[in-house]
Amino acid sequence: MKKTLFPLVLLSAAALAAENITGAFGLELGAVQDTSNLESTCAVKGKDSSCYKEYYIKPPSPNEIFTDYTVTLTPVSNKIMEIQGFNTFKGNCNNQTEALADAISKKYGVKKERVKPSTNLHFKISKGNNEIRVICINGKRESQMQIYYVSKSMHKLSDKEKETLYNEELEKNKNKTDTSTL
Repeated sequence: MKKTLFPLVLLSAAALAAENITGAFGLELGAVQDTSNLESTCAVKGKDSSCYKEYYIKPPSPNEIFTDYTVTLTPVSNKIMEIQGFNTFKGNCNNQTEALADAISKKYGVKKERVKPSTNLHFKISKGNNEIRVICINGKRESQMQIYYVSKSMHKLSDKEKETLYNEELEKNKNKTDTSTL
C-alpha cells in the first residue's frame, strides 16, 4: 500500500508545483491594455471587422522562437483576452511545434491534447480557465508556427460586452426610425 501511495504523492506534489497559465511574453491575460501606441491588425477598421480589437504588440519579454506578436482585447474594457506569437519557417514546422507543446505541457504540469480533426498540427494545453494552443500551418515552401494564450473568462466577458454594445446600438436605431411614411 505504501509503495503505491508514494508515487501518487510525488505526482500530486509535481502537479501542485507546476505553474498556472496566466499569460506570456511579459503580458498577463485579463490585464487592461493601453492601445494608444498599438497598431491594429485590421486592414478594415470598425466594430464589424473580424479582427476588431486585435493589435500588434512588442511584448516586454519576447521569446526568441517568435518574431511577431498580437493581443486580442475585450471590446469595451480592453482586457487582454488572447496573446499570440508567430514565426515563419522554411519547410515544415511539425517537429518544432511538437517540441514546444511538450515543453509547455511539462512547464504547466498538464498533458497536451492533439486537436482533431485538423489539417494542421494543433495541440491544446488547458489548465483552469486558460489554455494554450500551439499550431503549425505547413505551406509548400514555408510554414508558420503559432502560439495562442487564451483566457476563457475573458472570452465570456467579451461576449457580454459585445451583447451590451449591440443592444445599445439597437436602442439608438430604434429611436431614430422614421415612421412618418409607414
